[in-house]
Amino acid sequence: MPRVTFDVHTALKPEQVLSMLTDFSSLRPKLWPTLARELYEVYEAHPTSADVKEGGPLPTRMWERVRYDWSVPGRVRWTVLDSNYFAPGSFTEVTVRPSEDDGSVVHVESNRRGVRLGAKILTGLIALTRGAILRRTVFRPAFDRQLKKQLASRHPHP
Repeated sequence: MPRVTFDVHTALKPEQVLSMLTDFSSLRPKLWPTLARELYEVYEAHPTSADVKEGGPLPTRMWERVRYDWSVPGRVRWTVLDSNYFAPGSFTEVTVRPSEDDGSVVHVESNRRGVRLGAKILTGLIALTRGAILRRTVFRPAFDRQLKKQLASRHPHP
């Protein structure tokens, strides 16, 4: 798949976005709604890296074992080690920086190669839409959900 890059703007502060990306607790599937709890498994977690299995049921049941690395400040990169959908070495890299409106600009670079026909079609659609599918189904819902949670905690209903 050709490299796809795009930006996502969020009102979350950079440290909040990075915290979401590197949270490998049991809360991870709640933070990232496309992850299926039954496919989530942490093999190793270290101060700047993690080896995990995660995946989702849609558009088809897909899983990947990935190595997360956040040893470079402001950047999180996950590389596929094994998957039923993506070739080993495929990766996604996210760089987070402050935006002018006190939120964040999340720059995403995705370079994934499908190993089956369905995966090749999906990666082709991601490239064709310049990442709109990932923006709309993965990043935006997770960030919006976290913002709603923060607002609710600041203004609890009586």
